[in-house]
Amino acid sequence: MILVMALPLLRFIFLAFSFADYIGIGGFDFGGQTWDQVFDHAIVPLQALGKPIWILSEGIVPVDNQAQFISDTFAGAKKYSLQGVLYFNARGCDS
Repeated sequence: MILVMALPLLRFIFLAFSFADYIGIGGFDFGGQTWDQVFDHAIVPLQALGKPIWILSEGIVPVDNQAQFISDTFAGAKKYSLQGVLYFNARGCDS
């Protein structure tokens, strides 16, 4: 996993982590992915920074697993003690 291996480098490059109060990530299911596949690889290494984590952007294309993905969002937020989740909804968007 590139992010896990790059974490020490990220700490060096982004000294702003020491000034940040929160960490925000985003993720999108473009079809058939689980919540864990979209977010686990990002959340686990970021927890090592000791900052509260928010999902600042989450979206799902309208596929058969949409309801499960949304349900898994709440389970994942609880599992990782996330501070909050912002969900993006573009009802009526054809693109």
